[in-house]
Amino acid sequence: LALIAYWVVLSRTTLGYEVRAVGLNPDAAAYGGISVKKNFFLAMAISGLFAGLAAGTDIFGWKYDAGTLDVQASAVGFVGIAVALLGRSTAVGVGLAALVFGALDYGTTRGLDPEVFDPTLAGNLSLMIQGLVVLFVGADLVILYLWSLRRKRLAPLRPARKAA
Repeated sequence: LALIAYWVVLSRTTLGYEVRAVGLNPDAAAYGGISVKKNFFLAMAISGLFAGLAAGTDIFGWKYDAGTLDVQASAVGFVGIAVALLGRSTAVGVGLAALVFGALDYGTTRGLDPEVFDPTLAGNLSLMIQGLVVLFVGADLVILYLWSLRRKRLAPLRPARKAA
């Protein structure tokens, strides 16, 4: 339901249009008459609302029973950033990325027989896989950026070669 609300707000409302415009280019949004400061605040408030909803669900548990070992506070922010990166900040992508990271977390810590595979090793393996996902997704963006810089740098040289 939260993903559907996220998609509706950002894709189908003027609020979502303004927030996306400010996120893509604050100067152009300000030139178009959109309040940049207001939309920065609204983007933070919306993300805080979703973070609070997720934290409340995580703390109280799906059976309204707070578990002491269920919440790993040191990894929650990292996983949230990794899910947003992998999902490319789209509702469908974030949903699928959350399922992948949830399966990694559940499958490596709760679904294994402790006599066959040590659970601490499985948890570390899960963190390494999550780190590699973030590394490769980030590397994809860096490589594309460097490739575009290379094209821009070589573009003025091509006409000069034809003239010579």
